[in-house]
Amino acid sequence: VEANYEVLDWLNLTGRVSIDSYTQLIEERNNVSSIGHGTDYAGYYRMTENFTEFNYDVLANYNKQLNEDVRISGVVGMNLRR
Repeated sequence: VEANYEVLDWLNLTGRVSIDSYTQLIEERNNVSSIGHGTDYAGYYRMTENFTEFNYDVLANYNKQLNEDVRISGVVGMNLRR
């Protein structure tokens, strides 16, 4: 979701919120080695991992013509990830 607001004709603010989410199934199988070089842990392991991340962005865009030959522009912003 994004929102823009023109504060002045040369200053614009942008705010964004986004979400990243996934579910992952992890399976691991470990065999017992008959030679003796295998792992001490033998068996089957299964886990479901859920992940969710929110991103919040705020940007200030500056773009001003000072005179016929000089223009100043820039972007300042921040991101918060939870």
